[in-house]
Amino acid sequence: MVKKPPAPAPEQFIPVEGMVHAPIIYFEFCPTIGNSNGLINVMLASAIVEPRPNNRVATRVVAVAPCA
Repeated sequence: MVKKPPAPAPEQFIPVEGMVHAPIIYFEFCPTIGNSNGLINVMLASAIVEPRPNNRVATRVVAVAPCA
């Protein structure tokens, strides 16, 4: 009789603390831009990819530099 190999252990999810509040030093796009009485308003944003349990990820867009 052939022995079955042991079942692989489930992968452990390692949470990363402070990732949401870590400073972002780049931006990926400018979702809004405007002009109000000669004052230019620019919103710079970036997509944040966060790890989730069970080998999944979640992506969300956050403002990195609302400028006026």
